[in-house]
Amino acid sequence: MKIRATSGSAASLALIAIGWLLFRSLVAYATLEPAALNVLKQWITAEYRRYHLDRKDLSLEEKGAMLLQADKVEFLSVSARGSADSMVVRVEIKPSAVHPPRSPTVRYYRMKHSMILGWSLVSETSVVSYYTAPFL
Repeated sequence: MKIRATSGSAASLALIAIGWLLFRSLVAYATLEPAALNVLKQWITAEYRRYHLDRKDLSLEEKGAMLLQADKVEFLSVSARGSADSMVVRVEIKPSAVHPPRSPTVRYYRMKHSMILGWSLVSETSVVSYYTAPFL
């Protein structure tokens, strides 16, 4: 059995593949549930708290004030890509006084959902993972 591809069928196949990739990259946004957003806020708040607790240049009262302010993490934008139970989330954090100086304001996180445990944050990831999430 011989399979012969002509230039017309190869071009058609290439156009279909490119069209599918373009379609997936444009409509691959997933909606993020409020429970997943709470998990993200808790994670970032805990990171801010660890940073301020480890600082040696603050007094105990100043550390307490910073810890109270760390609860007020605000997001400027949140978007997610991937499937409903496994997605990569892009978060833009609003800069504030408690924001660690070398911490980026735009971050990417891999999140998973299970029926038993709900949402969990797997790890911080890269921008490449965010854009390739719909294809994996």
